[in-house]
Amino acid sequence: MKPPPVGLGNYVRYRQEILIFGVKGTIRVPDTKNRPDSIIEAQRRGHSKKSVEAYELIEKAFPNRRYLELFAQIHGKAGLLGEMRCN
Repeated sequence: MKPPPVGLGNYVRYRQEILIFGVKGTIRVPDTKNRPDSIIEAQRRGHSKKSVEAYELIEKAFPNRRYLELFAQIHGKAGLLGEMRCN
């Protein structure tokens, strides 16, 4: 995979996207085999678009849940609540 293009920035030219997990209420911790690594290497899809790997990581760690993606500018997957699929 070729390195992503260098992003914009005043002090540092960023090459990463931040993915933050938040929960409402009590949710069981994912099984060890389903806990995601802190780094995903994936092709860049465009401004405010998560990679397919990011969606798969979330759905594997927290199966059969409702999901909400904030700050996305377009739909990432079909049948989304906010932006991410709602089961």
